[in-house]
Amino acid sequence: MLGALLPSAGVLALFVVVVRKMISADRDERAAQARLEAAERRAERERTTAAEERGAEQQ
Repeated sequence: MLGALLPSAGVLALFVVVVRKMISADRDERAAQARLEAAERRAERERTTAAEERGAEQQ
C-alpha cells in the first residue's frame, strides 16, 4: 500500500520545491526591478534639480 503512494509523494515533493523556487525567483526579480526603478527616479530628480539650478544661475 505504502509503495503505491511513494511515487505520488515524490512528485508532490518535487512540485513543491519547483514552485517555491519559482516564487522565490519572482520575488527576487521584483525586488531588483523596484531597486532599478528607484535608482532611475532618483537620477531623474537629480538631473531635474541640476537643470533648475543652472537655469536659476543664468537669470
